[in-house]
Amino acid sequence: MRIFTFASLCLLSAIAIAKPINPGLDAKWQFSLGALNENTKMSIRSTRLGDLETDFDLDDLGLDESEVVPQFGVSWRFANRWALNLAYSAYGVSGGKNISTSFNYDGITYPVNAFTKTDLDLDLFILSIDYAIRRTDTSEWGVGLGLHAIDFGFDIKGSLNDVSIGESSEDFLAPLPNIRLFGRHAFSSKLLATAAIGWLGLKIDKYDGNLLVGAVALNYSFSDRWSLGINYQFTDIDLDIDNGINEDSYEIDLSGFGLVLSYRIP
Repeated sequence: MRIFTFASLCLLSAIAIAKPINPGLDAKWQFSLGALNENTKMSIRSTRLGDLETDFDLDDLGLDESEVVPQFGVSWRFANRWALNLAYSAYGVSGGKNISTSFNYDGITYPVNAFTKTDLDLDLFILSIDYAIRRTDTSEWGVGLGLHAIDFGFDIKGSLNDVSIGESSEDFLAPLPNIRLFGRHAFSSKLLATAAIGWLGLKIDKYDGNLLVGAVALNYSFSDRWSLGINYQFTDIDLDIDNGINEDSYEIDLSGFGLVLSYRIP
């Protein structure tokens, strides 16, 4: 009987020790709402069969490269070591400029001094499933598989001396899967640090792309269910699209700091 009692106490103690010290490490559900001051750099190389290759970027078109972007996220820990994550962010800018360099895009040539009105929409949908290889009461480290879907809309309208030159547009939804590493460490019951980085290069149909994405964050829990965090994240995308007649290449770099408010359900 004494042996049984002693063994039971040891087991209960082990369970107590194994319980994470920070609620962010074992919440079943977590919902996040944030705002990211995102800096965007995008260069476009467009080649049409029979035409010369041209290059231009956002600054050439008079678009702001910095924008406050809303972010939404949901995480579901459906098992002790498994979690499913979904995140969304939306970036959209518009601008106009009398261009100083001629370029060709989508079969239309925009000459020097032409006025261009440009709209750019770039939405990111992220779905990932994580597995914690190592898990303690203060941290967890693991690997995950993810899918980044890029919903890209790009439109240029040009005119010269108030006479329309034409309109070029590109609209696509490109799925780019990736494999990632992640880690979370609780310094205390209030302070939790997280980090993740992922990469993959893959060719799917007419899309040939490389994706590098990473994020670090520091979260402060001011109650069992609520936390406020500051994060930095970056996404580098190299995407080639072969439409037969047109071949377009996009180099997109997104980065910035943000604030995130999270609500957890144990």
